[in-house]
Amino acid sequence: MTNRLSYAIVALLLCTLIALTAVVFIYDWPEKDNEDNFVIERSYRLVYTLELNFFDSREINLNWTVPENHANFQTVKILNFSTIPSWTTTDENGNNIAHFSVNPSPNGKLNISMTALITVNATQYQGLSEPIQYDTDSAIFRTYTQPEKFIESNNPIIIDMAHNITQSFLGPLNRSQALCTWVHHNLKYSNFSETPGGAIWALENRIGDCSEYAFLFVAMCRADNIPARVLNGIVTSSINATSWGNKNWEDVGHDWAEVYLPSQGWVWVDPTSGFYGCSDGEHIAFQAGHYCATLNGCYRYSFNGNVTITEDFEIFPIG
Repeated sequence: MTNRLSYAIVALLLCTLIALTAVVFIYDWPEKDNEDNFVIERSYRLVYTLELNFFDSREINLNWTVPENHANFQTVKILNFSTIPSWTTTDENGNNIAHFSVNPSPNGKLNISMTALITVNATQYQGLSEPIQYDTDSAIFRTYTQPEKFIESNNPIIIDMAHNITQSFLGPLNRSQALCTWVHHNLKYSNFSETPGGAIWALENRIGDCSEYAFLFVAMCRADNIPARVLNGIVTSSINATSWGNKNWEDVGHDWAEVYLPSQGWVWVDPTSGFYGCSDGEHIAFQAGHYCATLNGCYRYSFNGNVTITEDFEIFPIG
């Protein structure tokens, strides 16, 4: 009887061990970094091509935003161009800009490609520390709490709504989280639109694509004296396992946002999906800030000259 009981206990322990092992293999447990945040890396090979069609033989000047590192969220490990840039510079939002002065080929066409190996972190902060206060004289605070086109943070309607949402929350971390949650739950997502409506339009109509979600979130943060800005890039979540490869902007383009917390730096926030302080490992950022003087207020690239430009993205996961 005692032997049979011992065998039963051993068998039960073995079954429990097997079950636990199975759980470990079924669930891909994320590793922790030094700040006790969960991190999973995902890497992509991105070939981003601008297809130029010239209508005369004159030289054109092209400025193009280059993907860069974002602390805790994105690392650019390799970056090459098919045509060497004439020069590079950094804009007022900290973006790297490559400049090209180019002439058409004999057939009036020219492709310039940017090939990058980019690693993004599927990161979830477990405990964002609350900043004590902002340095209101700092360049970041002064720049990213001001209104701008499509981000009408000085509009009384936006100011009142932001204050109503955040009045029961203490500190910029909790207040900006509340704003993200509100925008996520109170806008209805529409199809992609090439014409932005802006923050006040989104608030009044309660509808928009990812641009309106980002504009409204950033505008309400700024109205509440929380530095925030728009991020522009692509997401891979719409690509299924059999459709990696060539994509256009309508397939993968996306706007989200980031807020500045003194204890953390810039923190990614996607009000469209409701993510705060985290990334799903499927966002690749190209440009920080809605307006870039070097790009004449455009996203990703700008040019002068008699030419049309088409974007093409070739994306593959690595590993």
